[in-house]
Order: sequence, then structure tokens, then C-alpha cells
Amino acid sequence: MKPSPTIAVLTLLTSLVLPTSLALALYSQPASTFSAGGGESTSTNYINLGVIGQPGVVGSSSNASYKSEHGFLPVLGGWRILYPVIATTPGAPTFTLMAGSTGGQDVTISNAGGSNLNWTVTKNITDSIFNLSQSSGTAPGTVTVTANAASLMPGNYSNTLNISGAGIDQIAQVVLDLTVTPASYTLAVTLKLATPGKGGGTVTSTVPDSSLSCQRTGGNTDVICSANFAPGTITLSQTPDSNTTSATWGVPGCGSNPSCQVVLNTYPGTGIDVIFPYSFMAKDSISGATSDSLVTAYGSAAATDTINSRAVSFSEIGGVFNLIGSKTIHLVGGLDAYYNALTGSYTTILGRLNIGGTGRVTAKYVKIHP
Repeated sequence: MKPSPTIAVLTLLTSLVLPTSLALALYSQPASTFSAGGGESTSTNYINLGVIGQPGVVGSSSNASYKSEHGFLPVLGGWRILYPVIATTPGAPTFTLMAGSTGGQDVTISNAGGSNLNWTVTKNITDSIFNLSQSSGTAPGTVTVTANAASLMPGNYSNTLNISGAGIDQIAQVVLDLTVTPASYTLAVTLKLATPGKGGGTVTSTVPDSSLSCQRTGGNTDVICSANFAPGTITLSQTPDSNTTSATWGVPGCGSNPSCQVVLNTYPGTGIDVIFPYSFMAKDSISGATSDSLVTAYGSAAATDTINSRAVSFSEIGGVFNLIGSKTIHLVGGLDAYYNALTGSYTTILGRLNIGGTGRVTAKYVKIHP
């Protein structure tokens, strides 16, 4: 005796063995959406489950909703999911906004399963930071998430979107992350002296503007200046005074260049040191010793040496410059802070030059005023 159609369908479904990698899920769908043969009336993806209202057939019911716990059905070409599955893109949107600004990103909600997906989206925490363009729809659909940093302090903020579908137990979560950066950062410059109390110069900003200006003239206390800038690259320029050579920037790669670029993008700001080297009045060529006294420079010079002297006036207590010894010294005057020649300039000795012993002293660009 041939089995009835009803029994045949029942045999098919009860003998079905699902792959272990496919999880079962509960899906409810109003009975009115199914055709007389079962499944969606507009879909060809599902095998007939029998007639709605026919008792004893797995997956069908005579009440208001059709319920299926098997979740997957075999069809030509593979397995098809019967119930809707929520998919989102992206799964974790990130925002980076400057304080006082807003920005939006789209979250696409699609159906990776079967049937129709009617979704609803809610925020895990009620806030005014993340705003949604809509709270419900039918897949595929798009929700624009707008992050609002208008009244936020710099820092990190987060929330989670919970997306659920009508008739299914699945809840998809989308994590929202917002990083708020300051509208401006502080750049602080500290002017230091390589020789305590001596030398100095100025440092000013030239790009994007000249709002930072700092000056150091001698003294034993470091000078600190600061200004606020929008995030970006700040160009600083230095001007050593007449007794100082080019300062060393506390920024990698800048060395002692006339200008230096500082990238400003770290909250609350960036601080750099600028060290000005003092240029002593006299420097021995061979020994490399420096001094503000010609007598001291003579004493530290090698047996045969050149004393390079800046275009300044020297004086000694008592008005006598005693260069007594057995050294052969060439005194070159009229030099700048880098010990380079200044056209038309001289070194002036205020007093009497007393050369004694077996030594010899010659001079160039030096004036003596007894």
C-alpha cells in the first residue's frame, strides 16, 4: 500500500540529518504569508512542508504562526536557511572627531538567511552622543549613525546598537566607538642656555601664524612660552642674539637648523626645549679652550696657537694685559659669534698690552687703547 502524501512529507522531514556545523534556530512567521504548499509564497528556496493547518506535519501549525525548529532545508545545490539572519556592515564603526564637530557613518542591515527580515534597532545606553536616522525597517536597509562631539571633552566614548528581527531570537550587536580630539593643542617652548646666565635668542612661530613668541636674554631661569594651535604642523624659527650661535632644537631631525617643524597632534599638547650656546669672547684654535678673558685664553693656549677673538672690547683689572711666557701666539680679532671674520670690524683692547718672557705675540684686526 502506497503511503499517503502527508506521511511521505513527514518521512522526509523526520529522516533529515543536519550538518553539525549548522545551528538550529527558532523562527516564527505569520501563517498568512505562506502558500498552500508551505514556505514563502514569493520564494522558490524552500521545499514544500505541507498544507497550512494540516496536523501532524513537522514545521506546520494551524494556529496564527508557522513555527520551524529545524532551520535548514535541503534544496537543489545545497542547504538553504529558512529563517532570517541579521547581518551588519560595518560591525564596529569608529569615529574620530574634533571637539565641537559632528560626523556620520552608515550601518547597513541585511538578511543573510531566508524569508523577510523586519528589524528594529535600539541603543544599549540612552545618550545624546550617537543619534540614529531610523529605528526600524525591512532588510536591506541603512541606518545613519551620527556622532555628536559638540559638547564633549576630549576622550573616548562608546555605545552599542542592538538589532533584533521580528519572529527570531537573534540580536546582532554593533559597537560604536568615538574618539574626540581637541579643537586645539598647546605647544610649549622652553628656552635654555648651554652656559648658565650667558647668551640667548628668540623663537617664534611662522606657520600657521606668529602667535608664539619667546625670548631669552641671559639669566639663570628658563623661559617658557606657549600658544594654542589647531592640530597639524607648526613651523618655528630661531634668531640667536649677537653673543650666541644657533640653538639646538629638542626635536628629532631639526638639529640646529634656522627653523624646525613640530607635528602637533597629541592631547593636551607638546613641549620642546631649545638650547642656545653662548659664544665666548676668545677661543684657542689648537686647544679649543674658550674664555671671556684674553689673559685666560693666553694661559690655556698651546705652545704655538691662534687666539680667535670676537669683535668686542676687552678690559682687565688694572688695565694691563700680561701675556708673559714662551708661547708663540697669533691673535686674530674682529670675528663674529661663529669666529668668522666681520668685514671692517676689530677687537679692542682697553689697556696696556704687556708681552714678556721669550714668547712672541702677533696681532691682526686688533686695536689697543691704553
